[in-house]
Amino acid sequence: MKKLTRIEDSILLELYKSSGKIDSFSLFRKVKIPFPEFLSSLKDLENSALIRVQDLNIELERNAVKRILKAGAGRMPLPNPLSGKNRFQRPAMLPGQPYIPSIQRLDKKRFSNLGFCGRKD
Repeated sequence: MKKLTRIEDSILLELYKSSGKIDSFSLFRKVKIPFPEFLSSLKDLENSALIRVQDLNIELERNAVKRILKAGAGRMPLPNPLSGKNRFQRPAMLPGQPYIPSIQRLDKKRFSNLGFCGRKD
């Protein structure tokens, strides 16, 4: 197995993070390296049979996934989907604290029929 450069490692890692398939422009923007180096690294990875380039899409090959998983915590840290804060999780409420829903999120049609959102005369 040929030793990969940091740029090639970052390209493989970004491909792995994006479920193994991404278009070339999005990959270029995520990797944030100069375009000539990006193209030469893509060509090297394709010649090493680690990626497959089809039209504008780039896909990981099986042996590249094995290589990434084998590297594990070594040179290429794998993304942890459970790390970081969950953006949908609200802060916990204290026991006995009243729950007041946001009025903007309520369905106005539903509550106008019940007489809560203005008068119907």
